[in-house]
Amino acid sequence: MSYLVADLGGTRIKAGVFQEKKIIASSILNTDNKESFSKVIENLDGVFEELITSVNCQKSEINGLGLALPGIVDIDRNHVLAINDKYNESIHFNFDRWARDKWNAVLATDNDARAALAGIWQYGVGKGYDNIITMTLGTGVGGAALINGKFLYGKHYQAGCLGGHSTVNFDSFKCNCGNMGCVEALGSTWNLNNIVQSHPDIAQSSLNNYDNVDFAVLFDEYRMGDTVSKEVTENVLKAWSSGAVNLIHAYDPELLVLSGGVMKSADIIVPFMQNWINKHAWTPWGKVQIKISQAIDDIALLGLGYLVDTKIKNKRKN
Repeated sequence: MSYLVADLGGTRIKAGVFQEKKIIASSILNTDNKESFSKVIENLDGVFEELITSVNCQKSEINGLGLALPGIVDIDRNHVLAINDKYNESIHFNFDRWARDKWNAVLATDNDARAALAGIWQYGVGKGYDNIITMTLGTGVGGAALINGKFLYGKHYQAGCLGGHSTVNFDSFKCNCGNMGCVEALGSTWNLNNIVQSHPDIAQSSLNNYDNVDFAVLFDEYRMGDTVSKEVTENVLKAWSSGAVNLIHAYDPELLVLSGGVMKSADIIVPFMQNWINKHAWTPWGKVQIKISQAIDDIALLGLGYLVDTKIKNKRKN
């Protein structure tokens, strides 16, 4: 069985060929928010065709397609219900028609965080666990939940994937979701520069030398001993950790998996969050363990392969 899978990120698309529980070929496609979504899909089709040629696979041999999108996805109708400033036209795109007319293949779609969780569960550090929550830290704060071996969706397909929008400080920054004091508003790249510039002592900080502060800069200056960097970093860590405790209380996991580009500073992040969780999470049975997701570039693609495989098997049963 051969599947084509793609994770549609905000600035790039990672595409691959999934065979026998492996990504045997992959490619990255840079995207432009000014392009129509139809053009994005057209470009993706071109990448898919190049990939199958590179592995000596025929178009007729493609049995399934998997797409992960950064929004709320109706997985039963393959329909994007809501998305925030990324691929806005996808809400009106007919994914089933595209999969049928262009590829004559079964299509599985899902939220990008759930796709990553599927990969973590089946092929990554979550293998052997059936109760997992994830937090993806970076541009935003994403996440997903697996309970007793089943992905959490809810009536409107948004359960478990909005953990970054739980409130950790209601008297703080407004989030782009409309809520006040979300984990994401207090600990993500899109608002980090605003957080830094709002600090009363920014003029005396080395951070004031940067036009734009991202997490790489923040953690570097933290290591150098800058006082403002230390305070901002600790506040970000508290936001992430408090959000993690909220998820633990909501979903009762045995494992929390962290991912994202900021995990290059895992030596700072993981001990802080683990200590906070150990101290503040009410888990009489024991302590929730933190692990870092490996093979981050391919984990969502692997997860999509699993989701496509599951959908095809379920269709055969029915």
